[in-house]
Amino acid sequence: MRKGSKFIGTEEELDKAIKKNLPLFVSDFDWLNKIKGTIPEEEFLNICESIAEAIDRGYIKNKVIIYDLMNGDTSFATISTSEEKAKIELSMKGKEFLGL
Repeated sequence: MRKGSKFIGTEEELDKAIKKNLPLFVSDFDWLNKIKGTIPEEEFLNICESIAEAIDRGYIKNKVIIYDLMNGDTSFATISTSEEKAKIELSMKGKEFLGL
């Protein structure tokens, strides 16, 4: 688990969460904003932490910055050189982890 992780669960549960949440995050970067407030806070925290762990492990090809906010939330931002929104892509390591 990444340093400072607030994930509630075991390493096995974290891996399962990454496998569930990473494809959703990659397909729609704004997905987290859409579900925030619609699910229990603890579940949202675990989703954010699983994505942060995936980024930390190198499962995403793009440069994604993880912000651990003072209020306990986790936020993400991409670095893009163009005006267009950056498309998030899995790295080879991420594809292997997801079995793609």
